[in-house]
Amino acid sequence: MSTSRLAFQACYVHDQDRRSGADAVIIDCMSEKKVPTALETADRLIGSDASKDRFGSDRHLLLPMFAAANGVGYLPLLTLPWLIGGLVRDWGLSDSVAGMIASCVIGLLAATTLVVGTFVHRFSRRITSVLGACLALLGSAALTQFSRPSPMIALLATIAVGCGMCSAAGNSLLSSAKDPARATARMWALAVLWQTLVWFVTPLVVEKWNSTGLYALWAVGCAIYLPLIMMMPDGTLEVRAGHQTAIRTPALSLATIWSVVLCTFAFWLRDSLTWSLAERRGQLLGVSEYHLGLTFTAASVLGLIGPIAANHVGLRFGRVKTVLGGLLLIGVVLQVIASATSPLPYQAGFLFWTCASIFSWTYIMEMAAAVDPKGRVAATCGGIVFVTAACGPVLGGAMLDWGGSAILPTAILILTTVTLLAAYYSARRL
Repeated sequence: MSTSRLAFQACYVHDQDRRSGADAVIIDCMSEKKVPTALETADRLIGSDASKDRFGSDRHLLLPMFAAANGVGYLPLLTLPWLIGGLVRDWGLSDSVAGMIASCVIGLLAATTLVVGTFVHRFSRRITSVLGACLALLGSAALTQFSRPSPMIALLATIAVGCGMCSAAGNSLLSSAKDPARATARMWALAVLWQTLVWFVTPLVVEKWNSTGLYALWAVGCAIYLPLIMMMPDGTLEVRAGHQTAIRTPALSLATIWSVVLCTFAFWLRDSLTWSLAERRGQLLGVSEYHLGLTFTAASVLGLIGPIAANHVGLRFGRVKTVLGGLLLIGVVLQVIASATSPLPYQAGFLFWTCASIFSWTYIMEMAAAVDPKGRVAATCGGIVFVTAACGPVLGGAMLDWGGSAILPTAILILTTVTLLAAYYSARRL
C-alpha cells in the first residue's frame, strides 16, 4: 500500500525515564508530509543523549564550520612567523616594527571576530562567512601585485577583517550542532591536518617566491575553502532548538557566560605565553633549533590523539569530570614545560602539549555552545584565541625581562588555577 493511501500511522517509542515512569508514548502521525522516525521521536523525548553516538545530523555542519573557522580564519595566525619575516626582509622594517604590524593584524582579526560574533545570530551565517572569505581572497590576491607599504597595510587590514568574519560565523555555527563536543573534536582533527600541511608548504613557497608566495598561498587557501563555506546552512539553529526546547532550556546567567569567557582567556593566554617563549627557553636549556623543530613536528602529528580521544569520550563521564580532567591534564603538561631545567622534560612536555590542549579546548567550546544556543559565546571564545595570540608574546617578553624564566612556572600555575575554577563553576551551572 502506498504512503499516500495510509489513513493512520502510529509510532511507538518506549521511554525508560525513571522520573515519569511512562511505559510508552504513542505519537499519531496523520500528516502525509513527514513521518518522524523512532530515533527522531526518541531525540524529542530524551534529548541529545540519545544521539550522542550518531553524527549524521551534524555531518553537514562539519566541513563548512571547519572551512570558515579553521581553514580561512586561522590562516594568518598559522603563517605569522613568515609574515613577520617577510615584513623585515621585503619591506626593510626592523623586527620591532614588523612585530607591531603583525600584532595589529592579529588584533584586528580578533576585534572583528568579537564584534561580528556578538551580532552574527541576527544575520545569515552563510552570507557573513562567504563575504569574509571573498574579502580575504581578494585582499591576498591584491597583495601579490603591490610592493609599497601603504596599500599593503590596507590590504592586510582587509584580510584580517575577512578572516575575522569567517572565524565568527564558523565558531557560532558550533551551537547549532546536536553534539558540540564531538563536532569540535572532528573539526580540530581536520585543523591539525591543515596546520601540518600549511607548516610544511609555507617554508617551501616563501623560500622560492618570498612574501609574494605567502600571499598567494593565502589566496589559494581561501579559494579552496570558499565552495565549502558556501555550503554552510542557515536554518540549523532553529532545527536544533525545535528538538530541544521542550527538554531543556539553559538559564543564560551572566555569571556563567563570563566564567566561560574567563576560562577561555586564561586557557589561551597560558598557551600563548608558553608558545612565545618556546624557542628562547629551548636555547637556554641547550635544545638546538633542529631538535626543537623535530619536537614540534612530532607534536603536530601526536596532536591528532586529542580530537580522537574527545570524539570517543564525549560527555559519557559527565561534563564536570570531563572538563576538569582535561584541563588538569593540560595544566600538568604546561607546568612540566615551564618548570623544566633540562632538555628531556622540556621536549617531552611539548610532545604531549598539542593533543592535551585540543582535548581540553574541545570541552571549553562545548560549554560555550551549551551556555548560548545563538552562538554568540562560542564566537567570542573563538575570537579570544586571537586576542591572546596578539598580547601573549608581549607579555612573555616582558616577563623574561622582569623576572627571567623563574617567574614562568608561577604564572602558569596561576592561569591554570583560574582556568580550573572558572570551568568548574561553568560546568556545574550547565
